[in-house]
Amino acid sequence: MARKRMHRRERREAILQAAVPLFAEKGFHGVKTREIAHAAGVSEALVFQHFASKEALFEAIQAYVHGGGEHPEAVAGFLSLPPSTEKLMVGLHLMLTHLAEDATAGEKAMPRLLLQSLLDDGELARSHLGRFERTLWPAMVDALRAAREAGDAADVGAPDLLTVWFFHHLGFAVGVLKLPGNTIFYGQVPSQLVKQMARFILRGMGIREEVIAAKYNPATLLQLLA
Repeated sequence: MARKRMHRRERREAILQAAVPLFAEKGFHGVKTREIAHAAGVSEALVFQHFASKEALFEAIQAYVHGGGEHPEAVAGFLSLPPSTEKLMVGLHLMLTHLAEDATAGEKAMPRLLLQSLLDDGELARSHLGRFERTLWPAMVDALRAAREAGDAADVGAPDLLTVWFFHHLGFAVGVLKLPGNTIFYGQVPSQLVKQMARFILRGMGIREEVIAAKYNPATLLQLLA
């Protein structure tokens, strides 16, 4: 029995491995399930045994390319922190690191998939990005408000949720621009790029310059997650 279950997992992974580059190249509507089956070396019927629909397959791909979740321990540690300027900086640093640092081949597939979706009807991008609004963004909004209440930030005149989305979109854009390699626009090592982006965004969020200088230290901030 154990041998049969392993065989099933291997087939499922083969389907996911075959589907990722096809979706990234052709977009959701451009890919046929028979193409995925052919690339995976299985029958189309077997694809549907593992995934009830193309939508279900895409949902599985999201977990697959992120290894089951984006650093779940770090995310859980971030969510457990009380709202504060430091929590805002931790969340910002974690997200920018994930978006802008050098990615594995599997992780590079997700921005390509999102770009294809945005060029199409945007539904899959909306589904993928919507989970941030449901899980992480409320904590970021609360942290931003706490920073203002502590006198660490000024009101920039934009809705708090929109301000959080702006920082994500900048990080996502940088990640997309890095897809072909590091030499097109950015000449720094990824960790230095993340720091420069974080400082730029914190200013845009209204965080005071002296607060950024005093509190934005990634090594110290990440110790809060321990």
